[in-house]
Amino acid sequence: MTRISRRGLLGAAIALPFASRMAFAAQQAKAALLTCGADVTGDALFGLDAAGTPLWRHALPGRGHGMGIAPDGKSAVLAARRPDHWLLRLDLQTGATALWPSQDLAFGGHAIFLDEHRIAATASDADGLGCIAVLEAQTGKRIALWPTEGVDPHELLLLDGRLVVANGGDALDKSSLILMDIANGEILSLRAVPDELRRLSLRHMAVLNDGRLAVGAQDRGNADPGIPLLVFWRGDDLEWQPLGKAQGDLRGYCGSLATGSDGLYITSPHGGLAVHHPDGSSLYMPDICGAAPLQGGFLFSGGRGDMILPDGRRRNLPIAWDNHIRATGA
Repeated sequence: MTRISRRGLLGAAIALPFASRMAFAAQQAKAALLTCGADVTGDALFGLDAAGTPLWRHALPGRGHGMGIAPDGKSAVLAARRPDHWLLRLDLQTGATALWPSQDLAFGGHAIFLDEHRIAATASDADGLGCIAVLEAQTGKRIALWPTEGVDPHELLLLDGRLVVANGGDALDKSSLILMDIANGEILSLRAVPDELRRLSLRHMAVLNDGRLAVGAQDRGNADPGIPLLVFWRGDDLEWQPLGKAQGDLRGYCGSLATGSDGLYITSPHGGLAVHHPDGSSLYMPDICGAAPLQGGFLFSGGRGDMILPDGRRRNLPIAWDNHIRATGA
């Protein structure tokens, strides 16, 4: 999705259902979903109900990307779309925000809570080397920088009490997955893509119900439909999985991964579809990328303002939704 195409689709502002700070705070804790997007006013973080209706809007200094929710569900952290230089902490009960800029790090697009006291964000240092920035969850004060032994780290998540990071790689450095100790950042395991697949960048991840890690790749070449874009990992070798007849329709690009009680979805804004694994069924929507499990199914969002609701209904709002949408548990 490009900024020009996103902005070109915006024709009218949307009126959000609050008119005062008090009303805003009352709506704040009701959001079932968090997502970023752009309307005629600019870039923002939105809180949505389960039907995709905006409840509130926070203006942002630029495009936001991935969001993490605190263990107690009372706050969230948002990372700037790479390679920008800010994180935003949001109190989901009061609406209070804190913007945390960095002078020496370019954040990689995703941040999570390691626990109630610490936030971790993917980043690149001044030399372009990948690292995990660990910050105090209340103040944003930097606690540590953990090298990722790779470049362009993107998504990170917790798996069995340890931290998994997808190093996206570049033309010279292969993409890789690492497993880290959350106490000190020690790398416990590293698995790089094989030489024959070094054109792939590992970007987004989800944990399946059986404990395996699913990882979606993006093809930096010419989107060869024969190259697998989905890989599974549980600490041993990477298990590459073709995506059946929909493989070529993804056009070499996995945008988001989301898991729920009825399986895994992989989205592709380039292909305009979400593919279900393992049955291979697909949903089509222009520029689809965001996916989140909700009661009764999944909600999908796209860069042209479209949504597919868990019951299959479709709607459109004058907001260009960004890449990810996150269920809050509310």
